Amino acid sequence: MKQLALACPLAAVAMFLWFFVWWAMLPFQAMVISSLPDEPALTQALQTSIPDSGVYFLPFTGMSAETPAEQEAFLERHRQGPLVQIFYRRAGVDIADGTFILLGMAHYLATALLLGILLRQAGSALPGYGQRVRFCTLVGALAALCCDLANPVWFHHEWSWWLVMAASHVTICLVAGMVLGALIRPTEPDASTPASPA
Repeated sequence: MKQLALACPLAAVAMFLWFFVWWAMLPFQAMVISSLPDEPALTQALQTSIPDSGVYFLPFTGMSAETPAEQEAFLERHRQGPLVQIFYRRAGVDIADGTFILLGMAHYLATALLLGILLRQAGSALPGYGQRVRFCTLVGALAALCCDLANPVWFHHEWSWWLVMAASHVTICLVAGMVLGALIRPTEPDASTPASPA
């Protein structure tokens, strides 16, 4: 527990700093995010057309289509496009108050804690520092493959955005592993304790 109590907060700080470097100092954000023309008019249209926060699909799913003709009409709209998904929050957020930074740190602390617990569970199976770093990186790769890359596969999102997101999550877990792997090590067996019979 002492190892976790020391390593996880340090790993969370390292993850947060790397997140800042990735999105604020490296060119990935400019590579995958584009501006929209006439943003004020679009904002006004959204506020007028969408009264409630939520997730919206265009065209809307064909699950509500009752007849073969309605189902075919939905499929044709889907084939023709455009395909739009809106994750819509009607109320604004004051990013200057720093609350989201605290939430981000809590998120990274929880992530580091889970990684640390996994390292403790692995124990002597990961005796080397490099092995522990690779283990954390592979956990990040698994999460990115399962979650990030599901979006372009199942929801037809642009691959560029989610590949950058996946890479950010893998490297964040790599950074966490560099800290956790140095501080969370397999415990040596107590020589005074007799071995259990096989």
